[in-house]
Amino acid sequence: MKKLFLIITFALISVSCNSQHSKDYNLGFESKTNNHKLPDGWFAWGNNIVKTDSRLFHSGEKSAVIESDTADHLGGIAYIMINTFQGENVTLEGYVKTEGVKNNAGLFISLQENEEVHLESKDVKAEYIRGTTDWKKYTITLPLTKKSGKILIGGFLKGKGKVLLDTFKIYIDGKNIEKIFQTAQELYQSPDEFFLDSRFRIDRLNNRQIDNLYQLGKIWGYLKYHSPEAAKGNINWDYELFRFLPNIHSKNFDSLLYSWSRSFSGGVNAGSKENYYIDFVPDAGNPIFKNEESYNRMQWDDDGMKLLALFRYWNSINYFFPYKDIIGKDWDSVLKEYIPKLVQTKDELTYKLALLQLIKEINDSHAFNSDFRSTLEEFYGTNTAPLGARFIDDQLVVTYIDNQKKTSALMVGDIITEVDHKKVGDLLTEKSKYEAASNRPALLRNMSAKIVRTNDNKITLTIKKTNGKVETTTVETVPYETFTVRKNIPAHKEIDHNIGYIYPEVIRKDEIHTVMKKFMNKKGIIIDLRCYPKEFSTFIISDYFFPDSKEFAQFKATSLQHPGKFQISENSKIGKRNSNYYKGKLAILVDETTQSASEFIVMALRTAPKSAVIGSQTAGADGDLSYIQLPGGMGTYISGLGVYYPNGKGTQRTGIAIDLQAKQTLQSIRNGEDPLIQKAIEFINR
Repeated sequence: MKKLFLIITFALISVSCNSQHSKDYNLGFESKTNNHKLPDGWFAWGNNIVKTDSRLFHSGEKSAVIESDTADHLGGIAYIMINTFQGENVTLEGYVKTEGVKNNAGLFISLQENEEVHLESKDVKAEYIRGTTDWKKYTITLPLTKKSGKILIGGFLKGKGKVLLDTFKIYIDGKNIEKIFQTAQELYQSPDEFFLDSRFRIDRLNNRQIDNLYQLGKIWGYLKYHSPEAAKGNINWDYELFRFLPNIHSKNFDSLLYSWSRSFSGGVNAGSKENYYIDFVPDAGNPIFKNEESYNRMQWDDDGMKLLALFRYWNSINYFFPYKDIIGKDWDSVLKEYIPKLVQTKDELTYKLALLQLIKEINDSHAFNSDFRSTLEEFYGTNTAPLGARFIDDQLVVTYIDNQKKTSALMVGDIITEVDHKKVGDLLTEKSKYEAASNRPALLRNMSAKIVRTNDNKITLTIKKTNGKVETTTVETVPYETFTVRKNIPAHKEIDHNIGYIYPEVIRKDEIHTVMKKFMNKKGIIIDLRCYPKEFSTFIISDYFFPDSKEFAQFKATSLQHPGKFQISENSKIGKRNSNYYKGKLAILVDETTQSASEFIVMALRTAPKSAVIGSQTAGADGDLSYIQLPGGMGTYISGLGVYYPNGKGTQRTGIAIDLQAKQTLQSIRNGEDPLIQKAIEFINR
């Protein structure tokens, strides 16, 4: 059981601990505002369905529910608090009800000590709840020390089944924490004085204040990554910002900013080898943005927190995004533009949508977003029509139908023209302004799924049929987070006896070696990289497709010593001296679903003899991922490492160089044809 808890806790730490500290802990799951899917203060982790239930509960009017119909899923619901309590033990008490749990489910509690987690269960059996059980109280106790910086509680489900949770209570040495009184003054005098609120508001933002904030954001970010004082971690750099913000109203702002910055700038850029807020992945070079608080309980009128979000993100990009030079916009102007945009937001949704627009500015298909309050998921819709779709010549075409759902009115090849009586083109314009992508094909790829989402149990689609008739149909929706488009593509197969086909999304490492032995004498091999590889990598292909080593890529990264100064590495090589390499033709298939690791593999394969890249523009996002935590429980990723061809030509935004153009058409989808495979067969046979 301890191993399971370690998995859970690492998942929670990876979201940078959406910490809580309040007398109103919402431990009974009763408070749920703004149509949120989850109770206030709680967030989901893992890959199970997590929601509330107002029909089954132990007390009050709601319970929390975790469900899964998949054997290998693990996930649950969690709540995190700053530990300012004095005591020897912390106890979690809660009621659990289970339905058809195949593996196990239960409560968990853990403590974070200096970024390390100590986990221990007083009654391990209490955590192995299986089968179907009625409401029962379970209790877990852990020793509490001053080093236990954060307390993590929640429930989990591993494997198939359903678990309901209710009436949680936390005790410190037997005393209910909701009865432990702590005044606001005591909190503000603690090291966590700004944890709940920056205490900074702006009534009316004028141009002088915008200019002052622009200067402050740049200076604050520069010192964060260059000042030895900030680098040591002895100063909470977020709190330094909050303390200085009221000075933007002063007529002496410039002199105050100068004096403030001078107090931290001694020995700037003194060749420091570590920084509390930034590190780099060993042997890769992409940045690790660390020790960034998520402020999950921020108030949505807190202008200090909004500015922190902007300054944190803007400086992360300014110093550590390798593709800042090709985003297509002056990055300094972005900072000034978004000061009023963020400050003027009025609630959680408008704040987070403004952040999405900011993130979109970098034009990076790697800029996936996470929101642990599910606000953004609800904006797009927590349910989806049970189908797959793709934009073909700006028309949204049905490419997959879940036959198990009631979608008999739909056919592959139908064109969706309206969703809930809104034109697809209008929905695309409305929602794509929040979607980050390196190029238009990648943007349309992302939007094809989001346009058919809703929060309702049904969705109305206007369809242009293959015979030209226009029909309107209403279909039942399914939860978006559990719906998948099943491709049913084999890991490998033979085509016309003389061509081998490999699909890296599902092929396993042990299969690859066996299959390659069978394919070594084939006239040609097709490697279909319109997917994300499961275990297929440059290390594996190195043994088969190259008679000698070849240069195929170079990388660009920055350093702790000189943040923002990027250097190009020596060219990387693929292959080795090998007389027994594959001597037939190699066709590599790509389109807008080819991204990141897939693009990198294509770069390597393209250097093999008799190879050709066939398809259309790829997603244009290469380089290892780096995660940035933002206030309000929101996070985002960037391409953290620059990747280029040996001649210096980039792949970001433009995508992989194509040798032979081919792409799906409306007619090929309706005919069940694959123009890329057809083009690959032509290439191999000519």
